[in-house]
Amino acid sequence: MLMSQRDAGDLIFILGFALVGVAAPAALLFIGRWLRPSSPGKVKMEPYECGLPQASPPRRLFRIRYYAFALLFVIFDVETVLLFASAPVLKRFGAAGLWSVGAFVALVTLALVYAWRMHLLEWE
Repeated sequence: MLMSQRDAGDLIFILGFALVGVAAPAALLFIGRWLRPSSPGKVKMEPYECGLPQASPPRRLFRIRYYAFALLFVIFDVETVLLFASAPVLKRFGAAGLWSVGAFVALVTLALVYAWRMHLLEWE
């Protein structure tokens, strides 16, 4: 099946738009790299600390407990948003909707029990 002239014109327009969308940022990055001065030094490579001497190494290790707390917060925050979003339409789906929301809450409750048993909710 051959393309009509209008379809070919649309295809050329889309390809041209994609080409400009890729070429313009690439050209701007190249021009910026070519024009800006580059004189790296010891002071320039230090992390920015508002003019104060650096207080600690820039790559400090954080305890994993902070990450676990943050992940638990995100999980339960998303769960709350999903429950609030499903509440207005729950009646429309009837028993199947109630069972699916119940299964979701049960799964998240199991995750909470697991986190509790692994002592992830204790802050030292």
